[in-house]
Amino acid sequence: MSVSMQESVKKTHQKIGYNMSIPTKYFDNVKQSTFEIANAINRANEHIDYIVAIAKGGIVPARYLAKWLDVKRIYSLGIEFYKDVGVTMKVPFIYQGLNTTFKFNDHILIVDDIADSGSTFKVAMQEVLQSGTHIISTCSIHYKPKSFYKPDFYYEEVPNEDWILYSWEK
Repeated sequence: MSVSMQESVKKTHQKIGYNMSIPTKYFDNVKQSTFEIANAINRANEHIDYIVAIAKGGIVPARYLAKWLDVKRIYSLGIEFYKDVGVTMKVPFIYQGLNTTFKFNDHILIVDDIADSGSTFKVAMQEVLQSGTHIISTCSIHYKPKSFYKPDFYYEEVPNEDWILYSWEK
């Protein structure tokens, strides 16, 4: 992202009350990052039957991963955890369930943009298990070491104190 674009995004976020005192990293390389995650999944010989995108951050990466992994169906699981930059609810809230049943041996890939605390992944895995399957892999573009859950696949580890602002959030 160009310097002028970064400044424009910062001004917009200040207008809407974004807490800019938190270190913010702008990330707009979703296509390349998901391509590399897909390659890692293929190298691990994992055949994915379906993708579950954690809405909203996992939707864009899930679409790219479906293309790279030749997965025909993407399901969305709406989970809300953040109220504002760096401010979470006590527990994640599911506002949109899966509304599907998987077969016991279906391999599901759960996708989110970031593993920050691990709480969203925990809730998502519980939901997917309750939907019938027992084979789950997880991935995110970014992973923070403070997260109690580490995705099976991720593109990049980022410092715990950074707030990642993705291209679809601009």
